[in-house]
Amino acid sequence: MIESTKFIKNLIYSWCIKEDRYGLTLPNIIGAVRLKTEKKNYSITDFFNELPNVEIDIKISSCGDLEEYVIGTFKSEDAPKNYYNQINSIYYSTSEIDVKNYEELISLFRKKYSDKIDSGLYSKDYYTKEWSDLNEEDIEFLNNINE
Repeated sequence: MIESTKFIKNLIYSWCIKEDRYGLTLPNIIGAVRLKTEKKNYSITDFFNELPNVEIDIKISSCGDLEEYVIGTFKSEDAPKNYYNQINSIYYSTSEIDVKNYEELISLFRKKYSDKIDSGLYSKDYYTKEWSDLNEEDIEFLNNINE
């Protein structure tokens, strides 16, 4: 199986660049890592501990359609990187996320998503806004990511 940092890089790159999407929710990333790597108990803390080693610039933004934060990478239509605040390899807009350091960022995501992840809810439906386990579309996408 692929190591989690390489998998996360491939996941974000495939979703944002190849599929031309803005990003994935943190529960979706955690569910994908649990499904496609040996890390069955992968957590929010694990994700943020590994993120500096993912070797891709990460952009966290607010997705109005999903009403959630999404984690992605830069695309040609994004503002220049110097527009964003930066912590490690993570970029974000202070108008969307009000944190002062990495610990506050991790705490924000723990508060928002721990209960969903602990309940096995990794995917939010675009239309109903309901959370569920990874669906068939999610799994098909994950199976087609180049390892």
